[in-house]
Amino acid sequence: VAHHQLLAHATVVDLYRKKYKPTQGGQIGPVMITRWFLPYNVNDKTSIKATERMKEFFLGWYMEPLTKGKYPDVMREYVGCRLPEFTEEESKLVKGSFDFLGLNYYFTQYAQDEAPAPPVSAMTDPHVNLTFVNASNHIIGPLEKCYYPRGILDVMKHFKEKYGDPLIYVTENGIFSTSEEGKVDPTRIDYLCRHLYFLSKAIKEFN
Repeated sequence: VAHHQLLAHATVVDLYRKKYKPTQGGQIGPVMITRWFLPYNVNDKTSIKATERMKEFFLGWYMEPLTKGKYPDVMREYVGCRLPEFTEEESKLVKGSFDFLGLNYYFTQYAQDEAPAPPVSAMTDPHVNLTFVNASNHIIGPLEKCYYPRGILDVMKHFKEKYGDPLIYVTENGIFSTSEEGKVDPTRIDYLCRHLYFLSKAIKEFN
């Protein structure tokens, strides 16, 4: 599905740029669903490698084609022949087919190396188990809620350093609450204030 999404997106962008942009001056960008990942055990090399691998599978799956015209090498290594390949023409079409990125960020997870159980799927291909509790039994985030505000800054930094500093608009961010919590809403207030703090920090540090 992702492969054809990328090709369909790139085809539309190419058409718009050739036929309509000269007179309309519009811009097109995809929305990226993002998360950040931390090692389940910071002293375990397999957890650290699993964390980096998960970033490639979750973020690089779309961003590598959009910026380099190919899938991440680690995806090719782990998925093999089940991962489609771009032709040379398709690679050129997909690479650079965006003017900006929309960015959705809600939470961060711990990543732990894990051999997949059959059947194989896109969910098991990274060989990673994702949790909200690490090896020290620490629940990620404040107030014992499973969110990690600094993650939005880490995602921004990752995109700047790895994907060429694209123009980014935050398109989604937030946390659900029950109807009763909506009356007195400390969780959502805390969530938004902390995320806005790190978003402001990202803007100042990364321009």
